[in-house]
Amino acid sequence: MLAYGQVFVNQPIFVPITPIIPQWNDYDSKGQIAVAKILIVEDYPVTQRVLSLTLKNSGHEVQIANHGIEALQQLDAGAVDLALVDIAMPEMDGLELLRHLRNDARYQELPVIMLTASGQDEDRATALTIGADGFLSKPTSSRELLDTINRFLG
Repeated sequence: MLAYGQVFVNQPIFVPITPIIPQWNDYDSKGQIAVAKILIVEDYPVTQRVLSLTLKNSGHEVQIANHGIEALQQLDAGAVDLALVDIAMPEMDGLELLRHLRNDARYQELPVIMLTASGQDEDRATALTIGADGFLSKPTSSRELLDTINRFLG
């Protein structure tokens, strides 16, 4: 079955998820683990779950939106510290969501990290031109994800 540039097989995949032990740079200036409210905008449930568990295991609060329209509704309902946004989604894709965020004064300073399975240079260039703060290709390691997030939560 083919979906948004990814190939999926109909076999169960067991991914052991282990808690990530905080490193010295995961702490803020007061010695507390840096905790943030992070919005995951992703349409694929398995990716939602993996990202959510990784972030929750690191002490972050997580909200999930299935596409850009849901993300805008959630942002209007309450503030978040950072958004992880997939590019390929139904209803409103990640690039269109990013355009909305950068054109709305309330969200112009919100750190947005784009995620994509394609890893194409064109996607990266477009996202960065529109105003993305960071860009990760899926799959990415938990460490790379958390390091990228921590750069913007500083």
